[in-house]
Amino acid sequence: MKRLGRASRITIAAVVIVAAVLAAVFLLGKPYRSSFQHATPTLAPPQPQAPPTPTPTSPPTPTPNSPLDLQLKKMVQGNIAFNNPEKMQVGETEPIEAKLALTIPADELMGLLTAAGKRESASLEVSDHMQATLTGGAAFDVSPAGPQSQWISKDAPTEWHWLVTPKLTGPQFLTLTVDAIIAINGDKDTRNITTLTRPIQVDVAHPHNEEEWVAWIKDQGEAFGWGWGALAAVIAVVTGFWHKMRGWLRSKQGKNESKGVDENQG
Repeated sequence: MKRLGRASRITIAAVVIVAAVLAAVFLLGKPYRSSFQHATPTLAPPQPQAPPTPTPTSPPTPTPNSPLDLQLKKMVQGNIAFNNPEKMQVGETEPIEAKLALTIPADELMGLLTAAGKRESASLEVSDHMQATLTGGAAFDVSPAGPQSQWISKDAPTEWHWLVTPKLTGPQFLTLTVDAIIAINGDKDTRNITTLTRPIQVDVAHPHNEEEWVAWIKDQGEAFGWGWGALAAVIAVVTGFWHKMRGWLRSKQGKNESKGVDENQG
């Protein structure tokens, strides 16, 4: 009985242990449930993002002006007026003038010209030192020749004068060139501002006295290949006849005047 009771107790203990192990295994296999309800956090809706601010870009670095450009920017607007003869005669000298001003209107500046011919004007950029050149190639003698430089006044007009003598007949050209004299780093040079070319019709000059008529006849005779001796004889005859006719006319005029005086006295 004692062995049976002891065996029963061992069996019961083993059953309890197995049941405890099974219960532990069962409980550990199930997920743990808390008696407290955990709230699921609510996420806020995404806020719209502002567009990225563009990074400001610096303006391109300006290219520095050249010394010439700096000098050209200092120039001011002005006017130049000049006379255009349009028609000239070989061997006859005529004046040509040009006037430049900063503050005088073109129409008023043309009114200051005194030389004969068509009056014209043009606008141009002006520096404080300018030069003007009048050229006509082989068709004209121009005095003074070459560039004529002057300092420019801001108030009074600046004047240039030339004497021009045509040497060739037919359609010719005179050119007025105006340049600015610019100093850069101590060196002076010119910058062309304007070039004005005008056509000039040059005709044969007509003789004005006996000597010019003789010279003209001589030139014409040589042009046609006449012998100068024969031509001189013709000129002598014509000149002698002219002097005789003039003397006879004077004599007749004197007699008529004398006759009129006698009749008045009678």
